[in-house]
Amino acid sequence: MARNAALLLLCMGFCSQALAQQPLPDPTRPAVLSGVRTGAPAEKQIARQWKLTSTLIAPQRRIAVINGRAVKVGEKIDGAELVGVQPGSALLHRAGRTIQLKLISGTVKQAAAPVP
Repeated sequence: MARNAALLLLCMGFCSQALAQQPLPDPTRPAVLSGVRTGAPAEKQIARQWKLTSTLIAPQRRIAVINGRAVKVGEKIDGAELVGVQPGSALLHRAGRTIQLKLISGTVKQAAAPVP
């Protein structure tokens, strides 16, 4: 019995040392700062590779500004082909997948009436 008690105390000592070496996570710290990955869907993680900052739609052309570069429909950027441009969004095609990029909703401006 005394032997079992000594063994139990020895095991508890090892366990408490192992736990003391691992810092406890701060539950109030934002996930971005703590290095914890949020469970964002794969589609959103893929879309983060490209940032849409502007779209230009004219009768003769459609252009999206992605990662600071003006890209025409049919051109490629970082392994993806621009296949469509709509007001406030762009469609990329890569590896058999279609990825939609969107502008922040508050920044979409409507076209002005043509000047006579």
